[in-house]
Amino acid sequence: MSQRQVLLVNYVEDLWDTDVVPLMSYQRKDNDMATKEDVLAAFAASDVPLKAGQVAESLGVEKKLVDKAIKELKAEGKIISPKNCFYQAA
Repeated sequence: MSQRQVLLVNYVEDLWDTDVVPLMSYQRKDNDMATKEDVLAAFAASDVPLKAGQVAESLGVEKKLVDKAIKELKAEGKIISPKNCFYQAA
């Protein structure tokens, strides 16, 4: 191994020895909740039904996070789907 590879391996091992990984997972959950609220706000602010990709692009987040938020919001009855793949606030 080169010296650079050894330094990288040591760095990764140090990260696993600390509580960085659980902290990153915790922050992701908070980020998902913020995304859910942001997605609902985006639908509420729009007069026309939107696709998940449009919302993801406007919020600057991954589409899969928006899809997850849409699924939860739809189950809660906060958004509806007037036509296939388009959503709006209920």
